[in-house]
Amino acid sequence: MSAKIDYTHPIFKSEAYQKDIVPFSLIEVLKSSAKLLLSNEKSYIICSVLFPTVPTWIWTAENIGKPELRELCECFYENFNIGNMAYYVAKPDVASAIAEIFIKEKNATLHRIQMQSFECPEIIPPKNNSVIVERAMLDDLETIAELSRCYARECFGREMSREDSMKEAENIIKTLQSFVIRQNGKPVAMAKIARKTEKHVAINEVYTLPEHRCCGFAGAIVAHICKLIIAEGKIPILYADLSNPSSNKAYTNVGFVPRGRVDEIRLE
Repeated sequence: MSAKIDYTHPIFKSEAYQKDIVPFSLIEVLKSSAKLLLSNEKSYIICSVLFPTVPTWIWTAENIGKPELRELCECFYENFNIGNMAYYVAKPDVASAIAEIFIKEKNATLHRIQMQSFECPEIIPPKNNSVIVERAMLDDLETIAELSRCYARECFGREMSREDSMKEAENIIKTLQSFVIRQNGKPVAMAKIARKTEKHVAINEVYTLPEHRCCGFAGAIVAHICKLIIAEGKIPILYADLSNPSSNKAYTNVGFVPRGRVDEIRLE
Protein backbone atom coordinates (compact mmCIF):
# COMPACT_ATOMS: atom_id res chain seq x y z
CA MET A 1 0.00 0.00 0.00
CA SER A 2 1.40 3.39 -0.98
CA ALA A 3 1.92 5.99 1.72
CA LYS A 4 3.61 9.35 2.04
CA ILE A 5 7.11 9.23 3.47
CA ASP A 6 9.82 11.80 4.11
CA TYR A 7 13.45 11.87 3.00
CA THR A 8 14.66 10.34 6.29
CA HIS A 9 12.69 7.12 5.76
CA PRO A 10 14.75 3.90 6.31
CA ILE A 11 14.04 2.73 2.76
CA PHE A 12 16.72 5.16 1.54
CA LYS A 13 19.28 3.21 3.59
CA SER A 14 18.05 -0.21 2.45
CA GLU A 15 20.44 -2.54 0.65
CA ALA A 16 18.13 -2.70 -2.40
CA TYR A 17 18.03 1.10 -2.82
CA GLN A 18 21.74 1.61 -2.10
CA LYS A 19 22.54 -0.92 -4.83
CA ASP A 20 20.88 1.48 -7.32
CA ILE A 21 22.32 4.68 -5.87
CA VAL A 22 24.20 5.63 -9.08
CA PRO A 23 21.35 5.41 -11.63
CA PHE A 24 18.99 7.01 -9.09
CA SER A 25 21.36 9.66 -7.77
CA LEU A 26 18.84 12.35 -8.73
CA ILE A 27 16.53 11.06 -6.00
CA GLU A 28 19.31 11.77 -3.52
CA VAL A 29 19.37 15.37 -4.77
CA LEU A 30 15.61 15.88 -4.93
CA LYS A 31 14.26 13.96 -1.95
CA SER A 32 14.79 16.65 0.70
CA SER A 33 12.87 19.23 -1.38
CA ALA A 34 10.33 16.83 -2.91
CA LYS A 35 6.72 17.93 -2.80
CA LEU A 36 5.53 14.33 -2.96
CA LEU A 37 7.35 11.20 -1.75
CA LEU A 38 5.32 7.99 -2.01
CA SER A 39 6.36 4.44 -1.21
CA ASN A 40 5.12 1.03 -0.14
CA GLU A 41 8.11 1.22 2.22
CA LYS A 42 9.90 -1.80 0.77
CA SER A 43 10.11 -2.02 -3.03
CA TYR A 44 9.39 1.34 -4.66
CA ILE A 45 9.72 5.08 -4.22
CA ILE A 46 8.05 7.87 -6.21
CA CYS A 47 9.88 11.19 -5.83
CA SER A 48 8.48 14.38 -7.37
CA VAL A 49 9.03 18.11 -7.00
CA LEU A 50 5.74 18.60 -8.91
CA PHE A 51 7.37 20.90 -11.48
CA PRO A 52 6.62 20.27 -15.16
CA THR A 53 10.22 20.55 -16.41
CA VAL A 54 11.62 18.18 -13.76
CA PRO A 55 10.77 14.49 -14.20
CA THR A 56 9.33 12.41 -11.39
CA TRP A 57 11.85 9.75 -10.38
CA ILE A 58 10.59 6.23 -9.71
CA TRP A 59 12.88 3.72 -8.04
CA THR A 60 11.95 0.04 -7.87
CA ALA A 61 13.73 -2.86 -6.23
CA GLU A 62 15.22 -5.48 -8.51
CA ASN A 63 12.90 -8.16 -7.15
CA ILE A 64 9.65 -6.16 -7.21
CA GLY A 65 6.70 -8.51 -7.66
CA LYS A 66 3.85 -8.20 -10.14
CA PRO A 67 1.25 -7.15 -7.50
CA GLU A 68 3.59 -4.42 -6.22
CA LEU A 69 4.36 -3.24 -9.75
CA ARG A 70 0.64 -3.05 -10.53
CA GLU A 71 0.11 -1.09 -7.31
CA LEU A 72 2.93 1.29 -8.30
CA CYS A 73 1.48 1.87 -11.78
CA GLU A 74 -1.96 2.60 -10.36
CA CYS A 75 -0.48 4.90 -7.73
CA PHE A 76 1.45 6.87 -10.34
CA TYR A 77 -1.56 7.16 -12.66
CA GLU A 78 -3.79 8.30 -9.79
CA ASN A 79 -1.37 10.98 -8.59
CA PHE A 80 0.10 12.17 -11.90
CA ASN A 81 -2.83 11.89 -14.30
CA ILE A 82 -2.95 15.67 -14.60
CA GLY A 83 -3.35 17.65 -17.81
CA ASN A 84 -1.98 16.25 -21.02
CA MET A 85 1.51 15.15 -20.01
CA ALA A 86 3.38 12.77 -17.72
CA TYR A 87 7.15 13.03 -17.33
CA TYR A 88 9.18 10.49 -15.36
CA VAL A 89 12.34 8.37 -15.13
CA ALA A 90 12.34 4.69 -14.17
CA LYS A 91 13.98 1.37 -14.96
CA PRO A 92 13.09 0.30 -18.54
CA ASP A 93 10.52 -2.39 -17.72
CA VAL A 94 8.84 -0.23 -15.10
CA ALA A 95 8.82 2.77 -17.45
CA SER A 96 7.01 0.68 -20.06
CA ALA A 97 4.50 -0.71 -17.55
CA ILE A 98 3.51 2.77 -16.39
CA ALA A 99 3.29 4.05 -19.96
CA GLU A 100 0.84 1.27 -20.89
CA ILE A 101 -1.82 2.74 -18.61
CA PHE A 102 -1.53 6.23 -20.11
CA ILE A 103 -1.50 4.85 -23.63
CA LYS A 104 -4.58 2.72 -22.94
CA GLU A 105 -6.59 5.27 -20.96
CA LYS A 106 -5.53 8.53 -22.65
CA ASN A 107 -4.19 7.41 -26.02
CA ALA A 108 -0.91 9.04 -25.04
CA THR A 109 2.09 9.35 -27.34
CA LEU A 110 5.33 8.04 -25.86
CA HIS A 111 8.74 9.72 -26.19
CA ARG A 112 11.62 7.72 -24.68
CA ILE A 113 15.29 8.50 -24.00
CA GLN A 114 17.33 5.48 -22.95
CA MET A 115 20.03 6.47 -20.48
CA GLN A 116 22.95 4.48 -19.13
CA SER A 117 24.40 5.55 -15.81
CA PHE A 118 28.16 5.39 -15.35
CA GLU A 119 30.59 5.59 -12.44
CA CYS A 120 34.33 6.25 -12.60
CA PRO A 121 36.11 4.55 -9.68
CA GLU A 122 39.53 4.97 -11.32
CA ILE A 123 40.67 7.23 -14.15
CA ILE A 124 42.30 5.90 -17.30
CA PRO A 125 44.51 8.63 -18.85
CA PRO A 126 42.81 10.08 -21.95
CA LYS A 127 44.24 9.41 -25.39
CA ASN A 128 44.40 13.13 -26.10
CA ASN A 129 46.45 14.51 -23.22
CA SER A 130 47.86 17.47 -25.09
CA VAL A 131 44.84 19.78 -24.83
CA ILE A 132 44.42 22.26 -22.00
CA VAL A 133 41.22 22.11 -19.94
CA GLU A 134 40.32 25.36 -18.20
CA ARG A 135 37.52 26.70 -16.08
CA ALA A 136 35.14 28.85 -18.09
CA MET A 137 35.35 32.61 -17.53
CA LEU A 138 32.73 35.33 -17.75
CA ASP A 139 34.28 36.34 -21.08
CA ASP A 140 33.02 32.96 -22.33
CA LEU A 141 29.42 33.67 -21.29
CA GLU A 142 27.95 34.05 -24.77
CA THR A 143 29.75 30.97 -26.11
CA ILE A 144 28.85 28.77 -23.12
CA ALA A 145 25.21 29.79 -23.45
CA GLU A 146 25.26 28.89 -27.14
CA LEU A 147 26.89 25.52 -26.42
CA SER A 148 24.17 24.83 -23.83
CA ARG A 149 21.46 25.61 -26.37
CA CYS A 150 23.12 23.30 -28.91
CA TYR A 151 23.38 20.57 -26.28
CA ALA A 152 19.70 20.84 -25.33
CA ARG A 153 18.61 20.83 -28.97
CA GLU A 154 20.85 18.01 -30.15
CA CYS A 155 20.59 15.71 -27.14
CA PHE A 156 16.99 16.24 -26.03
CA GLY A 157 15.24 17.97 -28.92
CA ARG A 158 14.50 20.83 -26.54
CA GLU A 159 14.71 24.49 -27.51
CA MET A 160 16.25 26.70 -24.85
CA SER A 161 15.71 30.43 -24.87
CA ARG A 162 18.72 32.71 -25.11
CA GLU A 163 17.69 34.41 -21.86
CA ASP A 164 17.49 31.11 -19.93
CA SER A 165 20.76 29.84 -21.36
CA MET A 166 22.54 33.09 -20.48
CA LYS A 167 21.28 32.99 -16.88
CA GLU A 168 22.30 29.34 -16.50
CA ALA A 169 25.70 29.95 -18.08
CA GLU A 170 26.40 32.95 -15.84
CA ASN A 171 25.53 30.98 -12.70
CA ILE A 172 27.60 27.94 -13.65
CA ILE A 173 30.62 30.11 -14.55
CA LYS A 174 30.43 32.15 -11.35
CA THR A 175 30.32 28.98 -9.24
CA LEU A 176 33.38 27.62 -11.10
CA GLN A 177 31.51 24.51 -12.23
CA SER A 178 31.98 24.84 -16.00
CA PHE A 179 35.06 23.65 -17.91
CA VAL A 180 36.11 24.24 -21.51
CA ILE A 181 38.66 23.33 -24.16
CA ARG A 182 39.60 26.21 -26.43
CA GLN A 183 40.75 26.34 -30.01
CA ASN A 184 42.09 29.68 -31.26
CA GLY A 185 40.96 31.23 -28.00
CA LYS A 186 37.32 30.15 -28.31
CA PRO A 187 35.59 27.36 -26.32
CA VAL A 188 34.72 24.45 -28.62
CA ALA A 189 34.01 21.80 -25.97
CA MET A 190 32.50 22.01 -22.51
CA ALA A 191 31.42 19.95 -19.52
CA LYS A 192 29.88 20.88 -16.19
CA ILE A 193 29.80 19.68 -12.62
CA ALA A 194 26.09 19.23 -12.03
CA ARG A 195 25.34 18.09 -8.49
CA LYS A 196 26.92 16.59 -5.39
CA THR A 197 25.63 13.91 -3.04
CA GLU A 198 27.21 12.25 -0.03
CA LYS A 199 29.24 9.84 -2.20
CA HIS A 200 29.14 11.13 -5.76
CA VAL A 201 29.59 14.17 -7.97
CA ALA A 202 27.82 14.22 -11.33
CA ILE A 203 29.13 15.55 -14.61
CA ASN A 204 26.73 16.70 -17.32
CA GLU A 205 26.37 18.73 -20.52
CA VAL A 206 29.43 17.17 -22.08
CA TYR A 207 29.33 18.75 -25.52
CA THR A 208 31.73 19.34 -28.41
CA LEU A 209 30.94 21.39 -31.49
CA PRO A 210 30.40 19.04 -34.48
CA GLU A 211 33.39 20.38 -36.43
CA HIS A 212 35.73 19.59 -33.50
CA ARG A 213 34.60 16.03 -32.77
CA CYS A 214 36.72 12.86 -33.06
CA CYS A 215 39.65 14.72 -31.47
CA GLY A 216 39.36 13.19 -28.00
CA PHE A 217 38.04 16.40 -26.44
CA ALA A 218 35.16 14.73 -24.55
CA GLY A 219 37.45 12.20 -22.92
CA ALA A 220 40.05 14.83 -22.06
CA ILE A 221 37.64 17.26 -20.43
CA VAL A 222 35.77 14.56 -18.51
CA ALA A 223 39.01 12.97 -17.25
CA HIS A 224 40.18 16.39 -16.03
CA ILE A 225 36.98 16.92 -14.04
CA CYS A 226 37.17 13.37 -12.68
CA LYS A 227 40.61 14.12 -11.20
CA LEU A 228 39.17 17.09 -9.32
CA ILE A 229 36.22 15.05 -8.03
CA ILE A 230 38.34 12.12 -6.89
CA ALA A 231 40.69 14.56 -5.15
CA GLU A 232 37.66 15.59 -3.05
CA GLY A 233 37.22 11.97 -1.95
CA LYS A 234 34.12 11.43 -4.08
CA ILE A 235 33.30 9.32 -7.15
CA PRO A 236 32.40 10.85 -10.55
CA ILE A 237 29.15 9.73 -12.17
CA LEU A 238 27.22 10.68 -15.29
CA TYR A 239 24.37 9.64 -17.57
CA ALA A 240 24.79 8.95 -21.27
CA ASP A 241 22.18 8.63 -24.01
CA LEU A 242 22.37 5.10 -25.44
CA SER A 243 21.56 6.48 -28.89
CA ASN A 244 25.00 8.12 -28.92
CA PRO A 245 27.51 5.23 -28.76
CA SER A 246 30.51 7.42 -29.62
CA SER A 247 30.09 9.53 -26.46
CA ASN A 248 29.59 6.40 -24.37
CA LYS A 249 32.87 5.01 -25.72
CA ALA A 250 34.61 8.25 -24.80
CA TYR A 251 33.51 7.74 -21.19
CA THR A 252 34.49 4.09 -20.95
CA ASN A 253 37.88 4.95 -22.48
CA VAL A 254 38.70 7.12 -19.45
CA GLY A 255 37.48 4.63 -16.82
CA PHE A 256 33.70 4.90 -16.54
CA VAL A 257 31.83 1.63 -15.98
CA PRO A 258 28.07 1.03 -16.43
CA ARG A 259 25.97 1.06 -13.27
CA GLY A 260 22.40 0.61 -14.49
CA ARG A 261 19.98 1.88 -17.12
CA VAL A 262 17.02 4.18 -16.72
CA ASP A 263 14.57 5.54 -19.27
CA GLU A 264 13.25 9.09 -19.39
CA ILE A 265 9.64 9.06 -20.57
CA ARG A 266 7.37 11.81 -21.80
CA LEU A 267 3.73 10.95 -22.39
CA GLU A 268 1.64 13.50 -24.24
